[in-house]
Amino acid sequence: MIKHNKKRNTAFIFEALSHEMTKAIVAKDEHRKNKVVNIVKAHFKKDTQLRKELDLFRSMAESSETQEMASKIVKEAKSQHAKINKEKLFLEQTALINDINKSLSKKVFSNFVGNYKHLATISKMFSEDSDIKSRVLLEDTVVSSMILEDEVKVMKPVDGAVYKTFVKKFNEEYSKTLSESQKSLLSNYVNSVSDNGLGFKVYLNEEVGRLKNKVQESMSTDEISSDKEMTSSTEKVYDILEELASKPIDEEVIGKVMSIQNFVEEVDS
Repeated sequence: MIKHNKKRNTAFIFEALSHEMTKAIVAKDEHRKNKVVNIVKAHFKKDTQLRKELDLFRSMAESSETQEMASKIVKEAKSQHAKINKEKLFLEQTALINDINKSLSKKVFSNFVGNYKHLATISKMFSEDSDIKSRVLLEDTVVSSMILEDEVKVMKPVDGAVYKTFVKKFNEEYSKTLSESQKSLLSNYVNSVSDNGLGFKVYLNEEVGRLKNKVQESMSTDEISSDKEMTSSTEKVYDILEELASKPIDEEVIGKVMSIQNFVEEVDS
């Protein structure tokens, strides 16, 4: 059986750092949050071997409509991974691990990552220590994961075309112009490609925290507290916000946040 070292799994480390940042935000530890952001920006910048490998992991974290398409993506990812300078990658991983141990803690590597199994399978598939049979079996597993709709996925950035389509869909559904908070949310979502989505995760966690406070405040208003049905509905809104922390960031999550932003603004008006 092929051994898997999660400290040498580029995508796992990135996700573990993202979870560490979330914990820092919840704890309102600005200093620790900034440390995490600085580590990611320093080690995952463009043209590094780490960034190249992370992008390949991401290409296989996206769902595919057909097995044929998934197989083509995996084949191309393997081809591109063969071009990565493995010596440089090892040195960059070592520097990243040392930076995490020194600036944060070894406990970062114990953070829960929901799609860990999928990332471990990809990592073993990329491994040069894998024999031919093992690589084929691992490749089949990755392909199967890519065509499962309920598979946990890594966040993927969106481009301008997707942004415009999403705005149009939202406007059609709610028949109103987007508010400033909703425009800000979408703008940050679109621009998330510049830093591997880390900046957007910071923004989203802070926005969800703001919304939770607003929803809690609304429960004490006479309009809501005096109506059992409205109180129950508001509690459900709060529960949705609580659940968002465990969900991968996608269009559905963005839609829910925008809906709650709309709810909060109506309550405040």
